[in-house]
Amino acid sequence: MVGAVIAILLAASPGAVTAGEPTVTSPATSVLSLRRVPGLVADQIAANRLVSGLDSALAAAPADACLVVTDAKGVLFARNADLPLVPASTLKLVTAAVALDLWGPDHQFVTSTVAAGSTTEGRLDGDLYLVGGGDPVLGTAGFAASLPGAGSRSRTSLESLADAVVDAGVRQVAGSVIGDGSRHDSARFVPGWDPVDLTGDTVGALGALRVNAGLNGWNTEPGRPGRRGQPGDPALEAAAIFTTLLTDRGVAVGGPPRQGSAPAGSSVVARQLSAPLGAILGEVLTWSDNGAAEQLLREIGLATGGSGSTNAGTAAVVAALQRWGLPTAGFVMLDGSGLHTGNRVTCALLSSLMTRVSGQAALIENLPLAGASGTLTNRLTEDGTAGLVRAKTGTLDTVRALAGAAFAGDGRLAHFAWVANGARNDPALSTEWPDAAVRVIRRFPERPDLAALGPQHRKG
Repeated sequence: MVGAVIAILLAASPGAVTAGEPTVTSPATSVLSLRRVPGLVADQIAANRLVSGLDSALAAAPADACLVVTDAKGVLFARNADLPLVPASTLKLVTAAVALDLWGPDHQFVTSTVAAGSTTEGRLDGDLYLVGGGDPVLGTAGFAASLPGAGSRSRTSLESLADAVVDAGVRQVAGSVIGDGSRHDSARFVPGWDPVDLTGDTVGALGALRVNAGLNGWNTEPGRPGRRGQPGDPALEAAAIFTTLLTDRGVAVGGPPRQGSAPAGSSVVARQLSAPLGAILGEVLTWSDNGAAEQLLREIGLATGGSGSTNAGTAAVVAALQRWGLPTAGFVMLDGSGLHTGNRVTCALLSSLMTRVSGQAALIENLPLAGASGTLTNRLTEDGTAGLVRAKTGTLDTVRALAGAAFAGDGRLAHFAWVANGARNDPALSTEWPDAAVRVIRRFPERPDLAALGPQHRKG
């Protein structure tokens, strides 16, 4: 439509002036022409440029792709908005939003040591129980040092809990350190995850007492950096690490580490609080920590449905989205991290969610920052884009996704959601295309010069 309008406008060109003739100015533009309202024409041209640019980016992606862009006034662009697609890690936005709504940014998780026996002159009769409280980031110094961006990561120090046990006066444990992960169910992984994800560092074993992301290798050297596989049972692994930490602090432990449940009525010896949820969300969103997202989902299930399980968590999340009035048609949630390829989400849901949480600093400020942090450190790095976009990435072998917020060229805040599904190794399944879409949003609105569109006069 705009092309036709511009053609009509430009058809009325100034006529020639004959030398010596008196100069008379007369309107070359009809009183009813759109040139009389150049701002409207410029806005329409800008809108068309946005649509054309986003269409071009989307056309280069696989056929199964969706994109929605909105601002405060409504939808700027929508293609396949209601198409359910595999979201990969953009699903963490959903998990994080529900957790934040449920607890608020100041919520902390608690890991405790308890005992049924008494302590006499520093000797604890019986066993010392290490009781997990669902902390997503409980770990040791060695593990923390092994992580990318180690200096900026959130960690609950297991060493500090060992120090607190010593400060409580314990110098000898007659029995064993027993890891208690009974707060959550016994499933260590989500059924249906790709087996490849269970053999590397993609995700460790799950459990209410989970140290070092559920990855083993720190039993005897908690302070040495290294990442090696997954333990068979995270509670047992945690007990072994804690035994080493106590021994290093001069506490004699009589028996080998074990797992089990603390007896009812046990007394607290020491407690360790996690960082606030607002900081933990940085692990889930900035660094896309799969296990941390799963821990949050299980805690959501425990808080709302009485069961620390994945199924209870997903049911609670769906209920929350429906309560908020977000479009859940086609939504399928099988885990909290997005690793499961049976998950389904629409761009309509992701963009609506981004609009809902746009004022929640604890979520928005924990999204990766373009060209600067987390999974966007090496993307959108150019001037004019870096530092002006926050978004959650999503990557599986068959998925490329990006959902977040960007400042448009005129300073308005735009929310966007891009999800593309394709074949493994398909060159069309690339981060190039969602990034191209973000650059189009950053340029919006690209208006022509208003002077060139205004009323024209000719001399004659």
